[in-house]
Amino acid sequence: MTMRGRILALCLGGLCLTQADHAAAEWPERPVTSIVSFAAGGGADIALRALANYIKDYLGQPFLTVNKPGGGSSAAGLELLSKPADGYTVASLVSAGAVPEVYRYFQEVPYTSKDLEPVSRITVFPFGLYVNASASWKTLAEFVKDAKGSPGKFAYAHTGRGVQMHLTGAALIDAERLNIREVPTKGAAEVLQFLLGKHVDAGFGSTTSAKKYVDAGEIRVLGVSGDKRVSFLPDAPTFKEQGYDFGLPPLYLTMFVRTGTPAAIVEKLRVAVQETLDDPRYIELAQKAGVEVESADLTTVRKELQAEEKVVAPLLKRLNLYKE
Repeated sequence: MTMRGRILALCLGGLCLTQADHAAAEWPERPVTSIVSFAAGGGADIALRALANYIKDYLGQPFLTVNKPGGGSSAAGLELLSKPADGYTVASLVSAGAVPEVYRYFQEVPYTSKDLEPVSRITVFPFGLYVNASASWKTLAEFVKDAKGSPGKFAYAHTGRGVQMHLTGAALIDAERLNIREVPTKGAAEVLQFLLGKHVDAGFGSTTSAKKYVDAGEIRVLGVSGDKRVSFLPDAPTFKEQGYDFGLPPLYLTMFVRTGTPAAIVEKLRVAVQETLDDPRYIELAQKAGVEVESADLTTVRKELQAEEKVVAPLLKRLNLYKE
């Protein structure tokens, strides 16, 4: 390259850097699209719409919430990656969409976790196994007993292949040698509609989306995930209390941008999200809706994502769901 060419390249590089710095300094100049990875009415949708109510106060621009369910949240990941890495589109994903290389057994996803930059954990979703309130089963043991006695008779719904609700159902079926039909859906809201309409006998979904139906006496909880009972469902025993420890990590909902988004924009967004999560108005709204208020620093989030394969892969192999 000639000296003139080198000088021109340096000038152009400086111009690009200046433009990038300016864009980061002025961001956001318009609303930010927030992609929800599950259908409207589910736990993720409830949590993110609650966040959208107040984030404008800290970001200066509103969040425009859109739903993109499917693929265990990888459909939302693909939608995010179809947009520029400019901070104007974010997607909140659970594990199957956040680290798809770990969950590749059930579908091929044309991206990996390296294509995503975490911004903040939004919440953690306890989930439960539910039945219609008119069903005779009062405990998980009663349901398992009937399912064993009538192979192929019963069907259960879950929120999509690859997410913890599906894997918990698969682990329960494996542990008890059950023959139960699997009905994947686009999210917890659809699971609950199937239960209310008696189209399935049982269903796994987030406790957030189930809360109002449990409170209304329309569905019954047979068990919930986690090490402790859910604060707003205190009478529902955990799976562990009932002798089932499936070894799955918690179901975290984490917000991401595309890798390559300017660091200054990512930091602005992270601060605005954290300030919103700490806002007493958000906390009150979230708690009323049954959303667990639990954030985490980025170091913790990254460690949890990296640990997924060590935790999940052995279970997938045991269930014959793992593809090398």
